[in-house]
Amino acid sequence: MRIAFFLISLVVVALAGYLTIIGYFLSHSIAGLMAVAPLGAESQTVERPTDPLTLGYRGDPQTALSLPFQTIP
Repeated sequence: MRIAFFLISLVVVALAGYLTIIGYFLSHSIAGLMAVAPLGAESQTVERPTDPLTLGYRGDPQTALSLPFQTIP
């Protein structure tokens, strides 16, 4: 009976330690991914792309990809 109690308590302690370590690393990695810089700081230093097929292109679909569109006020 003592051996079973010892093994169960050992498993519970090991599981609690595992969850604590995993939670610590997950929280720090998610915090790093969700860090937000000031909105104006990045947009002022980076040139906007001129190629319509690159990410971040600001233009209308007609000019970029020959797709018809309508601007709705």
